Amino acid sequence: MKLNGNCNNRPAPRRSRAGAEHAAGGQAGRRAGGQAGRPAGGQAGRRKAEGGRRKAEGGRRKAEVGRLLLISAGGTAERQGLVAVRAFARDNEPPFNAFSVTHGSVLSARPVMNDLSTVPNVLSGKALNGAGSYAVVDFETTGLSPHQGDRAIEIGISMFRDGKEVGTYASLINPGMRIPSFITQLTGISNDMVSSAPTAREVFEEALAFVGDAQLVAHNASFDRKFWRRELSEELGIECQRQFVCTLMLARRVFQSFTSHRLGEIARVLGIDTGRSHRALDDARVTTVILATMLDRLQAANPEQTIDGAFLQTYQKKARTQLPDLS
Repeated sequence: MKLNGNCNNRPAPRRSRAGAEHAAGGQAGRRAGGQAGRPAGGQAGRRKAEGGRRKAEGGRRKAEVGRLLLISAGGTAERQGLVAVRAFARDNEPPFNAFSVTHGSVLSARPVMNDLSTVPNVLSGKALNGAGSYAVVDFETTGLSPHQGDRAIEIGISMFRDGKEVGTYASLINPGMRIPSFITQLTGISNDMVSSAPTAREVFEEALAFVGDAQLVAHNASFDRKFWRRELSEELGIECQRQFVCTLMLARRVFQSFTSHRLGEIARVLGIDTGRSHRALDDARVTTVILATMLDRLQAANPEQTIDGAFLQTYQKKARTQLPDLS
């Protein structure tokens, strides 16, 4: 597997300090011909500089956590300010629907996190007109940018067709590098959890087969799209230029009266159980319910229009002032 950065390089061993060596019994002096010991002041200076470097690195990581929270939620620091870091890891397993795939294996039936029958079109038994298939994708990653060596550590996909969820795919991913502590704090995903996980190549071969020709969807798609494309390009040699529908962009046009279009806030207003925030499958499934709600409202507002991926990609780029508020 091709890795970015010096992921597997161990730190170079520290040079032993030449100078006076003292035995327990008080063995004296320098060895003949040995080098003179370094001044204590030089060592203290180096330690002080190292402490300053570590402090600066800690500040940078805290700032990156804030940015990651905002990006994954579809917000910006300029608009929303700082976000407190919270860990969302829980002891219980993530909920799956009756047909779920993890590492390519079908799981036994478990309770569905969000009952999609609460969506009007599903409740009435009426399939959405021309809705087709949507693969709602979410990633957890080691950082913000694959171009700077960050990698995916978890993927979750919810397959949505004809007004209902028809399957899910989820897997942890061994990134071939250590997960920063602040990412573990944010997601609950640790280095131990991914140590025995499949490689990105294995996971993306399965994920690509799972989504097939479905329309790709993500909340704040610009973030998830770059990791999707990077892993396919680097691991499988596939240059994927398929376009994503962005539920963040759509929500800003459909739910115009909402004060925030972060995933968690939309879910709260719509009464959707968010499960474990910042876990890929839970977030993908929340996005699926939000997508289903928007599809229903768009269809009601455009009864003669086929609401499909092409329609949504065009709609999400229109000026909000030209569109009705469907909140």
